[in-house]
Amino acid sequence: MAGGYTAAVEKHLPHVALVLDPVFNIITRNIVQRMNENLTDLQREMYNTPTDKLHQIILKGTRWRLVMNLENLTQNAKVNEKAQLDEALQLNASLSKAYYLKEDQRQFWNHHSKSATQKHLDA
Repeated sequence: MAGGYTAAVEKHLPHVALVLDPVFNIITRNIVQRMNENLTDLQREMYNTPTDKLHQIILKGTRWRLVMNLENLTQNAKVNEKAQLDEALQLNASLSKAYYLKEDQRQFWNHHSKSATQKHLDA
């Protein structure tokens, strides 16, 4: 865990014990990495077997947009990565489903309480 996280916990929660689980962090990283690899493989497969040239044009360059965190995509007049991603996701149901499963998985690891995690799992 980075020093900034440790300092923040110690500052805002001085009465709790700080427990670090390196195994959990490795498992989390591996799960997210596998999801991104599978999403990349699906995008490549779709790109290499397009139904028409327009699909290939739309899918070109979407690989990094698929694996990036949604909040890191640009949305400006020059390059609107969010709109490009949305267009690619609308193009293919399989790619869209895989992407949203990846995003759901990413959100799962961001919960900071047992109750929030339970609500996520229930949903």
